[in-house]
Amino acid sequence: MNVHIARQSRSTPHLRTIAALLLSLLALAATGVPAVAQDNGVITGTVRNETTGEPVPDIEVTISKFADQSGTSEDTTTTAGDDGSFRFDGLDTSAGFAYAVSARFMGVLYASSMILLSNAAEQQAAIVVYETTTDQSTVSIPTRGLIVSAIDRETGLLSMTDAYTFEVAGDSTVVDGSDGYSVRFPVPETVDEITPRAGFNFGTARVEETNVLVTTPLKPGQTTASLDYVFEYTGSNLELPIAAAYPTRTIQILVPITLDEADISVEAEGAPLVDGGVIPINDRDYHLWSASGLEPGTTLTLTFSGLPRPPISNQLSTIEPAILAGLALLAASAITGWVVVSRGLHKARPIVIAPAAATPLDERREQLSFELRRLEATWQAGEIDAESYTTSRRAILEDLRRISRQYRGLGDDE
Repeated sequence: MNVHIARQSRSTPHLRTIAALLLSLLALAATGVPAVAQDNGVITGTVRNETTGEPVPDIEVTISKFADQSGTSEDTTTTAGDDGSFRFDGLDTSAGFAYAVSARFMGVLYASSMILLSNAAEQQAAIVVYETTTDQSTVSIPTRGLIVSAIDRETGLLSMTDAYTFEVAGDSTVVDGSDGYSVRFPVPETVDEITPRAGFNFGTARVEETNVLVTTPLKPGQTTASLDYVFEYTGSNLELPIAAAYPTRTIQILVPITLDEADISVEAEGAPLVDGGVIPINDRDYHLWSASGLEPGTTLTLTFSGLPRPPISNQLSTIEPAILAGLALLAASAITGWVVVSRGLHKARPIVIAPAAATPLDERREQLSFELRRLEATWQAGEIDAESYTTSRRAILEDLRRISRQYRGLGDDE
C-alpha cells in the first residue's frame, strides 16, 4: 500500500512559517508611507559545533531575506572562514523585512533566530550545529498529551490530537539509521485517519503496521510534534491501545467537560491512571487523567465511556454488513484459510496517513454531516415522510462510510 505525504518545500519551510507570522505583525505596525531602502545593514556571526566545542571552517552559510507575508525569500550564500566566522553586509534595514541565517551540517539544517535590522543596523547571529548519531537511546518523551477535540454523534466519529514532546539528551542530533527512520510514532491500531499537524517537518514518512516512521532529525533539547486522529465508534464506549516507543515520563488524557453534553470518563489497563480533576486551558475546562513512567514497549489501553451514542440506524447499518461478512467468511474458511495466512492478511492493516489531497474529502464529509443534521431537523418537524427520510439517511451514511474507506486507502469495493 502506497502512503503519500505532502512534502515540504526545500527552501527552509520552518523559516518561512516563522517569517510569515513575524511579518504579519510588522504589517500591522507599518504606516501608509512607502519605506525607503537603507542598504547599510550588517549581520555577522560564527558557526560553532556544539558537540566538539570547535568552530566549523569553510561551511556554506545562507542568509534569507523575507520581504512579504507570503513567506517568500531572497537567499544569499557565502563561505565561512577558517574560524567559522561569516559576514553579510549591504542589507536592507527598512521596516517590514526580516532575516535568518542558516547552514547545513552533516545533512541537517540549522538556523538562527529571526533578525530585524530595522531595530539595529548591525547585529550578530550565532549558528549552533551538532554531530549526528543514529542511537535512539538518547530519545525520551517528557510529556505526551491525548486531547479529545470533537465528537460527531451523527456520524459516530471522535477526533483527537496526539501531542508529543521529544527530548534528546547529550550533544548529538539523532538521524535516520540503517533501519531508515529517526523517529517512531506508535498510533492506535483502531484509528481510521491520521493527519500530521502543521509545525513539524516530517521529512520522508512511511507506515509499518501501527507505526508512523519519519526521517526528521531530532536535535538536542526538546522538539514538539502532533498528529490528528479520527476514530469511528458505534456504541457509548471506545477502546484505544496507546503504545510507548520511548521512555515516557507522563502521558495526559484531556477531555472537554462540555463536549456534546456528554459525561465522558476514562479508564486504563497497563499502568495506573490518576484522575486529575478539572483544569482550565485557554478558557475551556478539561477533565484530566494521567499516567507516568511508561517504559518502551508498554501499551496503555484506554477505554472512553459515556460517549454520545450514534443513532440506532447508524449502528445497525454498520453491524449488519459485518455479520453477513462474518457468515460468508465462516462458510469459506476451509477453502481460503491458507490464502489468508500465506498472504499475511491476518496481520494488522497498515494505517494510512491522510495526504494533502484529502482536503476535498474533508469538505465533502462536512457537507454530508450538515445534510444529515438538516434531514434530522426536517424529520423532527414532520416535513418529510418516513420512507423518504429512511432512504435519504441511508444514502448519506453510505457516502460518509465511503469517505472513511477512502481515507484508509480501502477504495469503494471493500
